[in-house]
Amino acid sequence: MRSPKRATAVVLVLAFTAVAVLGFGQTEGKPVALGGKSKPEAEIAKRKFPWLLVGAIAVVGVVAAVILLKKKKTAPPSNTALPTGNVHVESTPAGAEIYLDGSDLGYRTEATIRGVPPGAHTVRLMLAGYRDYEQSVTVEAQQTAEVEADLTPALIQEPGMVRLPGGTFLMGSVSEEAYTEERVVHTVTLSGFEIGKFEVTQAEWVSVMGSNPSFLLGDRYPVERVDWEDAQAYIQKLNAATGMRYRLPTEAEWEYACRAGTTGDRYGDADAVAWHAGNSGGRAHEVGGKAPNAFGLYDMLGNAFEWCSDWYADYSPEPATNPQGPFMGLHRVLRGGSWLHGAEVSRASFRNLHVPSHAYDRLGFRLARD
Repeated sequence: MRSPKRATAVVLVLAFTAVAVLGFGQTEGKPVALGGKSKPEAEIAKRKFPWLLVGAIAVVGVVAAVILLKKKKTAPPSNTALPTGNVHVESTPAGAEIYLDGSDLGYRTEATIRGVPPGAHTVRLMLAGYRDYEQSVTVEAQQTAEVEADLTPALIQEPGMVRLPGGTFLMGSVSEEAYTEERVVHTVTLSGFEIGKFEVTQAEWVSVMGSNPSFLLGDRYPVERVDWEDAQAYIQKLNAATGMRYRLPTEAEWEYACRAGTTGDRYGDADAVAWHAGNSGGRAHEVGGKAPNAFGLYDMLGNAFEWCSDWYADYSPEPATNPQGPFMGLHRVLRGGSWLHGAEVSRASFRNLHVPSHAYDRLGFRLARD
């Protein structure tokens, strides 16, 4: 079958040749009737055909045809699929998530991934409570590559928790330092719960997640540069590995834990209890470096802002029992101040709001548990 380009070229040559032939058929001086003339001597006029224009058109047509004919021929698309291979993956224990070249294809061990292109590939297995496993495999056409993995248990570092008794307190503040959003003081009653003695450390984070997002590195430093969603991912993996039910504290639980029975702006002198802009040297510090509150909790003020579970909303003046915050919103609650902010922010009632998907080197968290 003649190719489309060849056919186009032929059509061009024939078309421009026809134009040229028709042009030559118009001989110079051939009579042409002119309308509106009545006298015999005016009825006939002569005109010359534009030979130069005809020649130019013909030349252009021939050149275009030659260019089309000389263009590199491309092979017609083939409907024949290239041969592929398979990867069969097993693990002990079973149930690990399988990632092929970094992509989660929805498989769990034991499974066979079919239709894999020939060549080198990377298989990664992930199972809560075990270290990630990675292996390179070479896939051949119409063959099955085997991956058999013995997963190594991970040494999970769980945070130390402090059991707090239930109680009733006044949430909010009308002190001179308080902002408008804090000034709706209301009564809150909470059931007993546990909360982390320290902010979650980088060592604890790495033992669960296997990597460290923090800017200033150190096992005893608070993990930072984690957004609200990162904290949830950590909690999910930690719970799967330990069988526990860790979570973020509610905003009410956080303030109750921070106050530890006090009613002022802070549970002690700002420099004694908090790393803030005035004494931090412009960086985070290891957890536990300042004095604890009466519950034995460290760094409730300063060092790293701490995520709470709640969506941010204005306070209601009505009494509340175990409030959870609104069901939806645009921002999550942050509490406690940080090493970057002044002491005026490191207060028990200070409220901050933040987009849950944004992370900075001053955002961390501590855990709670029922």
